[in-house]
Amino acid sequence: MDYDFEIRELASDDSLESIYREVLTPAFTPDELESLEALKGYLESSPPDAFGLYAVDPSGHPIGCSIYYPYPEANAVLLGYMAVVAGGRSRGVGTLLFEESQKVWFGSGQYDLVLAELDDPRVFPVANGIDPERRIKFYSNLGGQLICGPYFAPCVRPGGERVHDMFLVELGGSRKALHDSPAAVSVEFVAAFLRDYFSVEEGPVDFDSGDLRWLMEAYEGDGTLPLLPVAQYPSWDAPRAPSRRSG
Repeated sequence: MDYDFEIRELASDDSLESIYREVLTPAFTPDELESLEALKGYLESSPPDAFGLYAVDPSGHPIGCSIYYPYPEANAVLLGYMAVVAGGRSRGVGTLLFEESQKVWFGSGQYDLVLAELDDPRVFPVANGIDPERRIKFYSNLGGQLICGPYFAPCVRPGGERVHDMFLVELGGSRKALHDSPAAVSVEFVAAFLRDYFSVEEGPVDFDSGDLRWLMEAYEGDGTLPLLPVAQYPSWDAPRAPSRRSG
């Protein structure tokens, strides 16, 4: 298939600011999107704490990007951001970004878990042309499976808030972490990722109190949690953190 766009590797250069402004900012809420300065720092660290790809149209304007965050302590990688501008959708931009990322970074199963976060369409409305249901369809086409356990995202910027009413989705990983017949994930691998993720984003945190204790309790021990094709999310009643429950 011939594409009318070019895929490039993300770098902390002059292109990053336009990618951040034109692709990422319209696609994510302020609480979901880390600062440009933080992203630059992650890309410039050695070894890098973030890596990714972006797409440009024939005129050189950015039309999409995917950004990944490795968590070495957990041997996991998070697809933190995948976004395509309105005019670039339905052209295979997002799919090619993911496929090329697989070839470069995680196609050979070097991570125990490859993960992504998705807004629950039952809670998040369509906003700024971004449709959570459309995202669900995209990740469903990638083979994404919903981890049937509680989840909320850490705070990723000073003065921000944790993001609730989200799904944690697996996009691949090792046979140690993922199982078939029935589809399930070993909780110990998810717990390791959550500890690494929250510690990196929020600094020292107390995993033994409040919402974090409730979250981590679901991933204790050496058991498994079911995996559900992400498009079947309406059949799953996502648990809400204690601080978010009414009454």
